[in-house]
Amino acid sequence: MSEAATLMFGLGATRAGSTWLYRYLAGHPECALPRVKELHYFSTMDYGGRRRQIKRLDGIAKRAERRHAAAIGDRKAAIGVWRQDIEGLRHLVSGEENTEAYLRFLQDGRNGRVYGDITPAYSLLSEDRLRMMSGLSERVKFVFMLRDPVDRLWSNICQAARIKADKRGGVASASEVSDIARGLFARWFGGVETALILRSDYKSMLTRISNAIPRESLFVGYYERLFTNKTIAQICAFLGINQHPADFSHESNVSDRIDMAPSDRAKAQRELQGQYEFVERFMEGDLPQRWIENKVSAPAGEMRV
Repeated sequence: MSEAATLMFGLGATRAGSTWLYRYLAGHPECALPRVKELHYFSTMDYGGRRRQIKRLDGIAKRAERRHAAAIGDRKAAIGVWRQDIEGLRHLVSGEENTEAYLRFLQDGRNGRVYGDITPAYSLLSEDRLRMMSGLSERVKFVFMLRDPVDRLWSNICQAARIKADKRGGVASASEVSDIARGLFARWFGGVETALILRSDYKSMLTRISNAIPRESLFVGYYERLFTNKTIAQICAFLGINQHPADFSHESNVSDRIDMAPSDRAKAQRELQGQYEFVERFMEGDLPQRWIENKVSAPAGEMRV
């Protein structure tokens, strides 16, 4: 790996296009990303959950083996290299923190002008951790994509509902997943669904991120504008690589299509009003049309996020 290579961290946000962006960059001839998205290395070091991460990696490996059981020739050799990534990452998250080993893992056997780790959970890391990450190499860049707060919340809820339904065993019906989603929304609105609350708090995330990372090393963009040549050109220029053709027709990691009840949407708009206002100030008044449509005035005292 060249000394001039850029270390890139994708910080999220959750359900804001990070899987699509990972696939675009992983297929870019000047990028060298791990074969597993979301390494969760720093979040595991800071907040624990080693067993959960190892279980996740084992599940990824098993699903891949089933998908590629009939692979032959070069394809089979490529899968063997991919399995090495799984084993290397499994070893990393199993032990104590070893940043040098983590960087070796990111660089080992890969050649490109950009290497890195896209893990949306990194948006929840502390200022101290983000500051440490920004000093890991001579050239470190961070990408953080925003999505309309209400749309992002509902997509996050629908994804979580599907995961909960699948854990119950069997094939859950659309109505079962919908019922779980509406229950999760009620828990979020009631202030008891911590994970959803934290991932909805752009104000806290952007405050920590901007305090820890130099502005010239941070790209903040919008999911609503991600799937355009203009935004891809901006991201490539920010990372110091040439623009590569992108497939905007391919959707990644799509959650269940569940309609959000109008009454719940109105509640979410009021509850997240502070997030719209903060991002509007942070981005100097530049909001996509979808954000403007969902940005409403909320009565005083009704906002908690």
